[in-house]
Amino acid sequence: MNKVETQQVTVRLSNELVKRIDQERTKRLEKEGKIPSRTDIIRISLEKMFVEKT
Repeated sequence: MNKVETQQVTVRLSNELVKRIDQERTKRLEKEGKIPSRTDIIRISLEKMFVEKT
């Protein structure tokens, strides 16, 4: 398995966007039995937006 290099990126988000991220975390808790981190939700969203479309 290839190791993927990663970088940390810091972003500022509106309170509304953080609220929506937290709502998604709660949905995933109900589906997956564990609550993902905000970072996980943002990473998943970015992968869907940029990686899966290529």
